[in-house]
Amino acid sequence: SVYSRYAFDITRDNLSILPNDDVELTNSNLANSKIINTEETQMNVKLIPINDDNRDAVLNLATREDQPFCAPNDYSLEQAEECNAECPGVARPFAIYAGDKLVGFCMFAFDPEEEDPEDRYWIWRFMIDKKEQGKGYGQAALAEIIRYFKDNGADRIFLSTEPENECGMHIYQKAGFIDTGIIDEGEAVMKLML
Repeated sequence: SVYSRYAFDITRDNLSILPNDDVELTNSNLANSKIINTEETQMNVKLIPINDDNRDAVLNLATREDQPFCAPNDYSLEQAEECNAECPGVARPFAIYAGDKLVGFCMFAFDPEEEDPEDRYWIWRFMIDKKEQGKGYGQAALAEIIRYFKDNGADRIFLSTEPENECGMHIYQKAGFIDTGIIDEGEAVMKLML
């Protein structure tokens, strides 16, 4: 089969096909699955700082109505401005692009000067637009986010999410985040050691 050179990365709703000479693809492997071009979604995902050119487009991104877990992007950008007025450079908002296409938004707290090492590096926001979900962008973007933290000297990353956010929890756990057992303001705190 032409597909016998690929392995499968099966998530809740998707099937990513990855190169692997040892796996044979059958019709049963493909049943009820979407094939994702991982080269397009993972190789070209990049983080671009929010600027005048992308701000309005980022404000138009939204999650589905059944995903109330992430604050609206306008609120997040206001928070970033307020935070950076007090502590310049700590809040770092980014647009998430796949190639030239805007697919999401994320924002970090990045404060290596913070005395408490548990409060230095946080993912404050992470969302993929409702029209772009289910295409592998979430996992690819999270890999870029982790790379950003590593490249900038972080030794750990924290995030928090509502325990009911099963899809988010799955993506974070797949990336290596562990549940700390801490609940902060109703959200489960997760941690990744780098």
